Amino acid sequence: MRSLLVIAFAAFGCLAFVPRLSNTIERVQWLAGCWEAKDARRSVYEQWTVPHAHSMLGTGRTIRGDSLVEYELTVLRERAERLAYEAHPSGRASTTFLSTLVSVGGDIRESPA
Repeated sequence: MRSLLVIAFAAFGCLAFVPRLSNTIERVQWLAGCWEAKDARRSVYEQWTVPHAHSMLGTGRTIRGDSLVEYELTVLRERAERLAYEAHPSGRASTTFLSTLVSVGGDIRESPA
């Protein structure tokens, strides 16, 4: 299974060589599917839908032992010429991050602050 570490945008080194295309949701369709990362302390699972209606939905959960310790609903959608990453984490306020660059292998987001 693919590792969440790949989601950490391992393609940073290649961004300079990827031609700039429009920032549509199809640019990040590689994210669709199930992702898993485990270490000695916890397991993190994410699931992403395929792009549809200019958006993707993601759910994630973090497990320690047999306990759910965190969960998150994420909406990734097109907003004008950018992608908006709307995070809805457990127990915290929602936050939206807007992309500054979207490549075929990943994207870079900026904080709303």
